[in-house]
Amino acid sequence: MIDLDKLIERKPHLKDALYLYKKILRLKALVPEVDATLPAIMPYNKEELEKLINIFSEAFDIPEDTLNPVREAFSSGLIDLSRLPMGEIPHFVLPYSEEEAMNILYLLSKPYFLAVSRKFNLDNIFWTDGKCPVCNSTPSISSIEIASIDKDGKRLFYCSFCETKGQWKRIGCPGCLNADTERLNIVYLEGEDGFRADTCDVCNLYFKTADSYLLRNLTPDLVDLVSLPLDIIAQDRGYRRLSPNPIGMVRMASS
Repeated sequence: MIDLDKLIERKPHLKDALYLYKKILRLKALVPEVDATLPAIMPYNKEELEKLINIFSEAFDIPEDTLNPVREAFSSGLIDLSRLPMGEIPHFVLPYSEEEAMNILYLLSKPYFLAVSRKFNLDNIFWTDGKCPVCNSTPSISSIEIASIDKDGKRLFYCSFCETKGQWKRIGCPGCLNADTERLNIVYLEGEDGFRADTCDVCNLYFKTADSYLLRNLTPDLVDLVSLPLDIIAQDRGYRRLSPNPIGMVRMASS
């Protein structure tokens, strides 16, 4: 078990994000109660939905009534969670910006996607076209195993929605499948050994890569959070990520 309080002591500049993640972990604890056989447009029963709304309200310190529109949309079957990993948010009007809506829906969808992932159990298979085999999301986090003398280390990707993990090509962009090394680059974070951002100049996407030894002490979620400064650097250079980080953020550029 990772001690988040000790991690916060070591990373005080990330304390707000890590404290928020600590609260959001309560959402993930609801997974055993979620029925993964339910359709993505009606993923929760009334009791589960109310628990999620309550936890979300407490985590973000916002009144529950501000979440009434999304509560009603879930209850009416207007939200198809299966579209979220492809970056699609509902077409009906919500009183939030597009970014706010994705943030809210991503966090409220987490128990459903985790339940689906556990149902299908597709960890460690090869990811066709670089997409998650469970929910079809484009990954933003990967790790590379330490290479041996006779072969390159393999690359594993981690799904931000359902947390499925699996292998894909060692070199390439999972967003557009570009494999031209002339248009693939690497951005490093000074003072943070073991992290980098792999960028693509064809589609302007990036994903973050951690050396596999970091996963011995950190979960993929925490790898994503402790490398937030790397997101800022990559996004300030014009690159973007598609899937949210564990606290629901996609855009983190300082500009």
